[in-house]
Amino acid sequence: MKLLIVKSPFIKDKKAFVRYNRLYDKIESKFDNKYDGDIIIFIVDKKHQGNGYGTKLLKTAFDLAKKDNMKKLKIVTDDDCNYKYYESLGFKKIYEEPIYFDKNKKYKEEQFIYEVNLKEGEENEV
Repeated sequence: MKLLIVKSPFIKDKKAFVRYNRLYDKIESKFDNKYDGDIIIFIVDKKHQGNGYGTKLLKTAFDLAKKDNMKKLKIVTDDDCNYKYYESLGFKKIYEEPIYFDKNKKYKEEQFIYEVNLKEGEENEV
């Protein structure tokens, strides 16, 4: 799946994408056995933000995951993204840690992992 994303014509810097993804894989692998699936790098173009497209996309993804009998998903994001969006929808932040992009530990981002419970009767506010 990740290889298909890297081959997308919409990814302008493929090397940066792969490097970025490897950094995230190291941290999020701690949670792999707890979840049925995950959403990584969920982005809505800035000119389309605020129109409900992100919420509709997440709702569709959750509906498809439920049809596949998934119970819990994790969403990985960072402080470069609008992570407060997930909080506004009632998702639970379960993890936060800095990731460093250089050996001198000068350039970093905060990584967040949010939990989404898809069980019937425990709906999120999507």
